[in-house]
Amino acid sequence: MKIRSWAPGAQRVELDAWPTPVPGLVVNRNLPGSTHEWCVSHVASGAAIANTDDPEHALAIAIAMAGVCDWTLPATALRRDPAIRARWTETLRESGASLAGNSVPGALLRAVEAGRVS
Repeated sequence: MKIRSWAPGAQRVELDAWPTPVPGLVVNRNLPGSTHEWCVSHVASGAAIANTDDPEHALAIAIAMAGVCDWTLPATALRRDPAIRARWTETLRESGASLAGNSVPGALLRAVEAGRVS
């Protein structure tokens, strides 16, 4: 499968991705030149939610994230809930993952969700 991810400068790129048992999350290779080779990404927005150097670790992170929230929701809905952010951060810490550092501006996420940006 493919995912439309985010590159620096808020540009969209298409990357190969593999499904996980967690609806709304995939594992994909990170962008060339990234600090970590693999990431867990939110399908609806293409935003990376965790980074790691191993694909099996990325899958384990995705599975650990299952109880954090309903990952099939739009990213803007997930961002509005501070409890989700707290659970996400704690799960990252417990799983040994790195926080995905390329934060996508809310206005761009809203534009993607509205179909104004592909």
